[in-house]
Amino acid sequence: MKLLKGLALSLLGLLLFLSLSTFGLAFTLNRTVLNPDFIVSGLNRLDVAPLIEQPLTQQAAQAGWPPEFSDSLVSAITELEPVAKERVGAAIYRIYDYLLGKTSDPDLAAVLGDTVLSADFITTLVSRLDISSVARELIAGQLSSKLPPGVEVKGLAERVEAAIDQLEPWLKEQAGIVAKPMLDYLLGKSKGFTVTISLGPVMEVVKDTIRQALLESPPPELAQVPPAIIEQYLDEYIDRILAGVIPATLEINERALGTETRAQIMQGLAQAEDGLAQARLYVGYFQTGYKLFIGFILLLVLGIIFLHRNVRGSTRSLGTTSLIIGASGLAEVFLADRFAASGLTQFGILLPVQLQAWLEQLIKDSLAPLQTFNIALAAIGVVLLAVSFLYRRGQPSG
Repeated sequence: MKLLKGLALSLLGLLLFLSLSTFGLAFTLNRTVLNPDFIVSGLNRLDVAPLIEQPLTQQAAQAGWPPEFSDSLVSAITELEPVAKERVGAAIYRIYDYLLGKTSDPDLAAVLGDTVLSADFITTLVSRLDISSVARELIAGQLSSKLPPGVEVKGLAERVEAAIDQLEPWLKEQAGIVAKPMLDYLLGKSKGFTVTISLGPVMEVVKDTIRQALLESPPPELAQVPPAIIEQYLDEYIDRILAGVIPATLEINERALGTETRAQIMQGLAQAEDGLAQARLYVGYFQTGYKLFIGFILLLVLGIIFLHRNVRGSTRSLGTTSLIIGASGLAEVFLADRFAASGLTQFGILLPVQLQAWLEQLIKDSLAPLQTFNIALAAIGVVLLAVSFLYRRGQPSG
């Protein structure tokens, strides 16, 4: 009987040792990768603006964007980074609601449309951009090419650029009007869209600017014409210059964006939703296994207590197992932290300083649940062993 009892206790002790050692990893996974609070907090600690400033500036230069526009884009990203992180965090929580079985449909189009690609957020971003720099470079460049051969208006480009700067609030307002229907189309909420913008304000400002420039410095073909007569024919002359430069209206619709753009976005969202559905299945398996694992460990503990049938034996057996696992687990955490830090130091030359510091902190935060788990186990082990030695010293251990 004692032999069978000893074998049973050994088997249960071994299973408890293996189970607790494995459960530490499961506990860590549940508190990090499967915890949206952990993901969002890690994101909030990452300083994104310095990481994208240089690549964004290089891309802007390659694309031929005006320096003022690229500078305003970097500035806008820096200024709106807290808001952007808040929107991304909201999207992450909604995605995790699906992964953790709290909602039945990921609906990524709705998630993006309500968070990072909402019309109000995009409008806020656009309001921080130097849109006039793009418009004035485009219009001034086209005007120069539209002037009749041999005709040169002194300071025309500079005058037009200054005039377009005055229209920047209006330009941003029009961009905000376009944002919502365009985003609804791109995210599949509508089959198409059409927004017609009257360019009358632009036309009037540019015409007044050219008129003033021509009156102050008329081209050779008008140099000998009296000012009164010039005034009569000036509008016609200016209309001839502006023909093809500034249309009366600008129509923006799905054809302007191209069908491929929307198709690619919809395909990407569909693939992402399929991936989330597969991940949700595995997360469900993990959650079920996690709960069963806890129940299995409790059964092992109860089995050991039942076989010992006394406090000293039970607490000593359970305390020894807990203390060994906790102490060895803490050593593993320490070594993992040192190894990760050493690896980052070796490859840190390839990483920006901000990203390296963030990764170091992320590793520490990822190991924190496992460290807490092992500290708790070691503390429980010490308490149980103390009980085993202090409880009724005169009673045989059994």
